[in-house]
Amino acid sequence: MLLDVVPEMNPIRSASFLLFLLSISACSIGKYDRQAAEFRQRSPIAEAESDYRAHDYRIYSAMGVGHYFPGLDHDVGSRIAREHGEKMISGTSDALESRSHSNYVGAATGFASAYNKRKASLIAQNAR
Repeated sequence: MLLDVVPEMNPIRSASFLLFLLSISACSIGKYDRQAAEFRQRSPIAEAESDYRAHDYRIYSAMGVGHYFPGLDHDVGSRIAREHGEKMISGTSDALESRSHSNYVGAATGFASAYNKRKASLIAQNAR
C-alpha cells in the first residue's frame, strides 16, 4: 500500500498526504474541463480560413488507436501533413483517464475534424 512506504507517518500526516494526491488528480480533471470548454468556444471554420490566408497550411493530428487526422481520410491527411506539416493535439489518446479527459478528447477532435475538412477543401480548391 502507498502509506506503507513511509511507516512513521501519523494518521494526520497520512490524511494530509492523501488529500495532496487527490488534489493533484482534481487539477488534471479541471485542466481537461477548461481545455474542452476552450475548444468548444472556438470557431474551426473561421480559424481554418484565417490560418490559410496567413499561409499556414498545417492540419491537426491526434493520437488514438494510432496517429490520425480528425475528419480526413488517412491518405489525404498524410499527404497534406507531409507537404505542409501538422499540429498535434496534446492529450489525445485512446487510453482515457476520466470522463473529463473523454470530454476533452471529444471537444478537441470535434474541433479538429471541422478545421481539417475546411483546410483540406481550401488546399484542394487552390491547387487547381
